[in-house]
Amino acid sequence: MRYPGAIWKPITASKGRKALTVHNRVNLHVAVSEGSSLHSYFNRTGIPDSHFYVRRDGTVAQYVDTSMRAFADLEGNDATISIETQGMGGGGWDPAQREALAQLYAWAVKTHSIAVKMASSSKPGDSSKGLSWHRLGCDGNFPALPSILAGRGQRGGCMHYSTSLGKVCPGDGRIVQIPSIFARAQEILGGAPVPEEGPFMALSDSEQNDLLAKV
Repeated sequence: MRYPGAIWKPITASKGRKALTVHNRVNLHVAVSEGSSLHSYFNRTGIPDSHFYVRRDGTVAQYVDTSMRAFADLEGNDATISIETQGMGGGGWDPAQREALAQLYAWAVKTHSIAVKMASSSKPGDSSKGLSWHRLGCDGNFPALPSILAGRGQRGGCMHYSTSLGKVCPGDGRIVQIPSIFARAQEILGGAPVPEEGPFMALSDSEQNDLLAKV
């Protein structure tokens, strides 16, 4: 399927792409790039790619039809809609990006029956369904649970979304924004509001202060 609000610029390089017959999650990434497009980079054989790219101004480009697999999430590729975003490792998503991400996730819920929940791990089953992010499947020296910043190892292991040790994607400052993106998506879907936990759900006071200083 094609997202109605996206610039359609398909990847044409031969990658042996297969059908995406199960849609369990929307996985959020950061490109570590300020480029306005990733198409020329993705459009090469052997290079992982994503379904979507969201620029800082909220513009959405679509590179892969959501009926087909993209390759941004390794062991999760067979059930994931992947979204790359413009920006470097530090900082947060701009307001227009957050709105675009919420709209995209809400569309995926309506179009592909993605669960209306935040993922809590990369374990197959309910805990990896819904609105997810790359670090859930990445190993590294990340904070322990109940911090939202915990990674694959801290959450009990399972699917690798990357084998790069310490990969922070999409970055601390963005991960703490995901609950508010989820809440906005619920508004778009007309669902019940989430509890008033704010964008720092499951973070200690010291973690909140440290992250705010970086964003």
